[in-house]
Amino acid sequence: MSEGFSFKLKSWRPVLKFSALTLSLNVAGAILFSFIPSYDKQPSEIASAGSGTLLLISNLTQAASKGVAAGIAKKLGNMKSIVAGIALSAIFFFLMPLSPSFGILSLFYVLRSGTRFMSDPIITSLFLKSLSEDEMSTANSIRMIAMNGSGAVSAMIGGFLLENVGLDSPAYIGAALTLVLAGLYPVLLSKEIKEASEA
Repeated sequence: MSEGFSFKLKSWRPVLKFSALTLSLNVAGAILFSFIPSYDKQPSEIASAGSGTLLLISNLTQAASKGVAAGIAKKLGNMKSIVAGIALSAIFFFLMPLSPSFGILSLFYVLRSGTRFMSDPIITSLFLKSLSEDEMSTANSIRMIAMNGSGAVSAMIGGFLLENVGLDSPAYIGAALTLVLAGLYPVLLSKEIKEASEA
């Protein structure tokens, strides 16, 4: 049985690595929400209902991609699946500000959501395998704090970029950060991947 929250963690290294990667990846994706409203105000302006429909389709795509994650991981392996999903999402992320219309942007947004969130169940599985059972409660709490805290951080960063850098900057910077993180996952989590494969 896992115990309650405790500040004592034997597995603090994987907890720190997974939490930092989770925070960074969520910030990279969440600053995108600063870009979409600014795009709507350009000549290809759409009604607010269009954004709502986009978010609905995106959420359904996320759910579907998480459902097929296990099958993809079985074929490619855990780390290749994580890297491929995050790297592909970075490409679609980068293409969004180049879109000639909101329809094309919406397509890239949905593809970005599907590829990005495909990796989440695999990452969570690796995270849990790196912990002893009595640490899971505390470790999960720390990772959830990082996950939820990314929203506040990304809102500040996105607003700063829009005001001081440019309307497209959240998308380009988010894409670049996402691509960097795709490369960092196998570097930082090589030990956890090895231990999970041997378990």
